[in-house]
Amino acid sequence: MTGAQVEVGIASTYRRLAVVPVVDGTATVTVTVPTDLAPGVHHLQLRDLSGTVLAQVEIVVQGAALAATGDDVAAPVTLAALLVMLGAAAVVVAARRGRTRARHAIR
Repeated sequence: MTGAQVEVGIASTYRRLAVVPVVDGTATVTVTVPTDLAPGVHHLQLRDLSGTVLAQVEIVVQGAALAATGDDVAAPVTLAALLVMLGAAAVVVAARRGRTRARHAIR
């Protein structure tokens, strides 16, 4: 997938947060979770540009006070992004293995 791109977004009412290149099967991104998300369960998703979900992680917004309190969300968001990227890496590795098996089967 070298040269391909993936996007990261919030899935509840889909909102793209970033588009990043994939280099050697890896994408690195830091995103800021919007402070206007309604309280409840949301999903941070990694999608290819056709919209196919490659990986997702659940995030929970506890209440609307996040922006007012200045709570530090860097650690949970970084962890969520890391989990999404690990999931994407697993998808890329699985896809590469599938292509390798297909090439061997054709020969």
